[in-house]
Amino acid sequence: MDFLPGFGVDEGLVASGVLDALEDHGAAVVWTAVERPEASLEQRLEAYAGVFHCNARTALQRSDRGIEVLAAAVRDGAEQQRPVGMVWLFQSGAVATVVLDFLVDRQSVRPPVVVVDGQVVSTPAFVGHRERDGAGRERFRARIVLDGLAVAVDAGAYQPCLSVRVVWDMPVWPLWQLTGWVVDPHYLVRLETFRQRAVEVCLLWRQDTATVGPAVGLHEGLEGSPALS
Repeated sequence: MDFLPGFGVDEGLVASGVLDALEDHGAAVVWTAVERPEASLEQRLEAYAGVFHCNARTALQRSDRGIEVLAAAVRDGAEQQRPVGMVWLFQSGAVATVVLDFLVDRQSVRPPVVVVDGQVVSTPAFVGHRERDGAGRERFRARIVLDGLAVAVDAGAYQPCLSVRVVWDMPVWPLWQLTGWVVDPHYLVRLETFRQRAVEVCLLWRQDTATVGPAVGLHEGLEGSPALS
């Protein structure tokens, strides 16, 4: 069905059997809704029943199953087909650098909004540069570099010393990746996602690393474990 790519279902997913499943579950009713949006539900059901020699109730049941299959295909499509946001955080002393990479295919793209410590910051023009991944698939990468960000040194225990929130309101929910590197072991790096297609990365201050106890084996202290024998 030609309408599937419009729902974000790629050709590989269609070829893998999703198309057959959709046909088996009466997705023609859904297809008619896309091809003839002016048609009512009753008209679509009657058209389907006439072609597949069933009554309207059976057509409706198959339509409901077809919608479930289609929704699952869109939701569970290849993860790599989604836009990807990559956050790189590097801390050294009282400053940090955050690099934001945005990977997209040929699709509708909206520029992100970047907020540092609660303040929206100005970013350069959002321009994607063509590249190919390990499988040879063409993608586009846009990069934003936030350099010389101040890291608060007087934050309380487990309070943010630096926060960077990225709101990327893409039509398809992005995947997010975080890579953090800190010089001072008192810092923790936390990533939190939000339903507004946003992610926030924070540097948190650990009050006292000396309070962290020694590593203990998973089974140590359990009855019958080698540690007790």
